[in-house]
Amino acid sequence: MGYSHYYSYNLSSPQFDRLWPKIVEDAGRIVARVQSAGIRLCNPLEGNPHFAGVEFVALNGTIEGVESLIIFRDVPATYWTQPRNGSLSGIVKTGRQPYDLAVTAVLLRCQMLLPHVFAIASDGAWDEEWLYGATGPMPGGLGARTVVAELFGNAPTTSPFDHKRALLL
Repeated sequence: MGYSHYYSYNLSSPQFDRLWPKIVEDAGRIVARVQSAGIRLCNPLEGNPHFAGVEFVALNGTIEGVESLIIFRDVPATYWTQPRNGSLSGIVKTGRQPYDLAVTAVLLRCQMLLPHVFAIASDGAWDEEWLYGATGPMPGGLGARTVVAELFGNAPTTSPFDHKRALLL
């Protein structure tokens, strides 16, 4: 499938509902930081009347053929996939494009805020791509762990990847 990240979250969790405003706020801070590094991002659902009134966090790069990260507060009934047992899973194939930094930082922050509700996994190595970035050069690049620590004061040093929980597809 290519270089991808996997995630799953329980929309029916009271913690998810309670922390939704924080997820949105922190994702906005991450997007601003990534854009300040010169990485162009877009919101793939912005202006789409199909999603009017739907609360979500969505981002993508500006290169054709890459996939979007979309985290819904409530999944619209017309969306292509629906929650199973209250949980929704997704795969974001970034192909190591620059917007990968925003995707991984948002996923990491969600997992940090909701460790029992939000699971992540990745094709990228925790001590390489998630530390230095998927687009290189390694070492010394800007990775998700660095961005999260810079913005929020800390980031995990041990991998939070949980392939079993993140791959509920």
